[in-house]
Amino acid sequence: MNGDGVQGGTQETGIPGVTVQLQVNLNGDSNYVTVATDTTDSDGKYLFENLPVGASYNYRVVLELNAANLAAIPNDAYGNDYYNTTGTLDAAPTPDIIYRTASITSAAPNNLTADFGFAPPASMGDTIFWDTNGNGTQDVGESGIPNAKVDLYTFTDANGNYRYDPGELDTFVRSDYTDSNGNYLFSGLTPGFFVAVVDTTTASYDPGSGTVANPILNPMLTSDPSADGVAQSCSIDTNNALCDARDGMRLYANTNYMGADFGFRPSGAFGDYIWLDQNGDGVQDAGEIGLAGVTVTIDDGAGTVLTTTTNSDGYYFFQNLNPAQLARMEVQQLRSMGLGL
Repeated sequence: MNGDGVQGGTQETGIPGVTVQLQVNLNGDSNYVTVATDTTDSDGKYLFENLPVGASYNYRVVLELNAANLAAIPNDAYGNDYYNTTGTLDAAPTPDIIYRTASITSAAPNNLTADFGFAPPASMGDTIFWDTNGNGTQDVGESGIPNAKVDLYTFTDANGNYRYDPGELDTFVRSDYTDSNGNYLFSGLTPGFFVAVVDTTTASYDPGSGTVANPILNPMLTSDPSADGVAQSCSIDTNNALCDARDGMRLYANTNYMGADFGFRPSGAFGDYIWLDQNGDGVQDAGEIGLAGVTVTIDDGAGTVLTTTTNSDGYYFFQNLNPAQLARMEVQQLRSMGLGL
C-alpha cells in the first residue's frame, strides 16, 4: 500500500486469484517457454515445486496483465488499476507482462523471493473557481468555472524540496477540463513529481464537446495553493511562486492530493456584505452578524434585472457585469425580516 516494494503491516495483504506462469530459457537466448502455471491462493501465495536444477536452467515467473488478472488486482477509488512495485514491466508483448527472474542452483535449490507487489496510484486535482470578493478562498456562492483547461506536467525537483518551483517544468503528461462545478482530476498516476498548470493563455480549445472559449483568458489570479486563503491581487507571473497558476509536488503511492485549487476574480464584479449594524455607526463591529437570505437586485433601468441572495454569512456577489447594470442597486426584504427598517 505504501509502494516500497516490501510486504509489511496488516493492510498489505496477499492478492488471491492471480495466475502466474513459470517460464524457462534453456539456450541462453531471449526465448522463454512456459512450463507450468499456478494461481495465487487466498493469501496471495503461489508455488512451483520439483524443478530441475542446473546452470543451464534460466527461470522467470511471469504475471500477464490480461483481463482475468486485472480483475483480480485491486483498483483505486477512481477505478484505476494498482501499479506494480516489484518485478519488471514489459510492454512489448500483448498483453503487457510483469516478470521476475529466478536463480535456482544445486547450492541454492529454493527461491521463494519472486514476489509481485502492487500499490494504489496517486491522484491530484481540485477546483477552479470565481473568487468574486478576491479574498483567496472559495466562499459560499462563489461558483466553480466550467471548461477551464489544466495541463499536467512532470517536473525535475532541482533543489530537492519536493515542491514545484518556477523553472522546473519538464514533460507534458496530459490535459483535463473542469466540469460544471469547476472540478478537475488527474488520477492513475505512477508516483513521481507532478505539477498542474492552469491554461490562461490559449484563446479557445475543445474539451471534448466542441470548441469553447477559454473562460479564464488572462484573468486576475487571486488564489493559489502556494498561499491558500490569502488574497493575491496579481496577474499571472511565472516568476512569482504565489502568482503562477501552478501547483506541484512529489506524489507517493496512494496520495490523493486535492489541494490544487485556483481562484480568479471575474471582470465586472460587484458585491460585499450585508450585516445587522446594531449601533448604527456604519461599521461592522465585532458581534454584528451578517444577514442571510437577503435578496439583492441590480436593475440597469433598461429592463435587465439580476437577482441574488446573501449566503449564510451575509455575503452576496454579482459578476461579469457591464457598467450599465451597475446603474441602480436595490436591497429588498429587510422589512419583511422583522428588522424594523
